[in-house]
Amino acid sequence: MEVSLYSLSIIIGFVIARLGVEFTNFRIRIGPIRIHHWMWATLLMILALFIEIPYWGWGILLGIALEGLRRGDWGWRVI
Repeated sequence: MEVSLYSLSIIIGFVIARLGVEFTNFRIRIGPIRIHHWMWATLLMILALFIEIPYWGWGILLGIALEGLRRGDWGWRVI
């Protein structure tokens, strides 16, 4: 059951990121640098190594990161 929940949460994270990128104007910026959603999802996964989160939490973060990596503009962007 955990594997199926993990797999489903990857898909849900992917869809959340896809819809968030396509239909909102939410951007995270630190100074002139825009941080893409796959970058902050990866940072959250690194932080999650030190705390216990459920499998579905890992799946959602992984889905968000994977959605960003499939795009062509996934580097740092200075505005």
